[in-house]
Amino acid sequence: MFLKDLAYAVRTLRNSPVFAITAIVTIALGIGASTAIFSVTSAVLLRPLPYKNPDRLVLACADMRKRDVKDFPLSNAEYFDLRDGAKSTFEEFGAVRTGRNILPREDGTPEQVRFAQVTTNFFRLMGARIQFGRDFEDADGQPPPPPPPVAAPNAQPQQPPPAIAILSYEYFQRRYGGNKAMLGRRMLNGGAGGPLVVGVLAPRFELLFPPDASMEQAPEVWTAARLAYDAANRNNVSLRVIGRLKNGVTLERAQAEADAFSAFERKQDAISATVVRQRTSEIGVRMALGAAPAGIFNLVVGHGLRLSAAGIVIGLAAALSLTRVMSSMLVGIKATDPPTFAAMAVLFLIIAAAASWLPACRAASLDPTEALREE
Repeated sequence: MFLKDLAYAVRTLRNSPVFAITAIVTIALGIGASTAIFSVTSAVLLRPLPYKNPDRLVLACADMRKRDVKDFPLSNAEYFDLRDGAKSTFEEFGAVRTGRNILPREDGTPEQVRFAQVTTNFFRLMGARIQFGRDFEDADGQPPPPPPPVAAPNAQPQQPPPAIAILSYEYFQRRYGGNKAMLGRRMLNGGAGGPLVVGVLAPRFELLFPPDASMEQAPEVWTAARLAYDAANRNNVSLRVIGRLKNGVTLERAQAEADAFSAFERKQDAISATVVRQRTSEIGVRMALGAAPAGIFNLVVGHGLRLSAAGIVIGLAAALSLTRVMSSMLVGIKATDPPTFAAMAVLFLIIAAAASWLPACRAASLDPTEALREE
């Protein structure tokens, strides 16, 4: 009976080939698209992340909603402040930054390599397994000691310690053929320089960050980051930070502690306060000698306007050159418009004055005694 029904269906479809082809293609496309979408959804949303207890991991980032930036990296100092200031809700924090670099092979030919710098606890935090060799140790991430203030006569310059590296399993196999003799050797020029390889990761370890983070998904060379507390460069941000919640701690409680940390950081690192923080001692001396708050206010605003004016002149000069080039390419079009340039200059000056207002107010309210003692 089944065979007869099948034969009848084939004859029917043969009598209407256009309908048959349309139906088959439509069903094929529908099934193919649905299967692909479900496969991706399962891998991205339903399947747990390939890390140790992934439900306890969170991303820590700066959130500047007024600038429409909701995922901003942290500076070295911010990472240390967060690590030391949120111990009641977090077991630990780790940090990573990625990029690409050119490394020479043993024969001198260049090779582009995906690299990552991580804190020494990063693989333990994520639950990554070391296939060969060892994991990073705390000493691997210690900043090198500062050079002596005065070098002895005929003294040889001190060489910085080599970066400590762990290779991805795939890169280890591709470049070194899985030769374990590479462990304990430096990577470049036949082992005479470059990072010191101490370990190899287990296969298929990846960084699964949101796409907007612009992170390398599969770094090949991982080095221990030698981070120092650089309070003077809090605007130098590059670290993507991951934290592991303590058992029993809710995300809401952790967020509350992070909000308190953020309030502290805003006092330490308000972008509008950079002019004041770079000139605290000068302002303190001026106020101690009797300068009025109004004079201090005008001083800071004037400083901001002078810096802005220099930037405006250079920027408009560059814009003028660019528009002349564009005018030469567009026949019959004159792109240089003096009223537009004048309007832009005035607009930028107004913006500069507004941006200088808040640090000027803070400078005018400084306590000279506290400012000089802190300096």
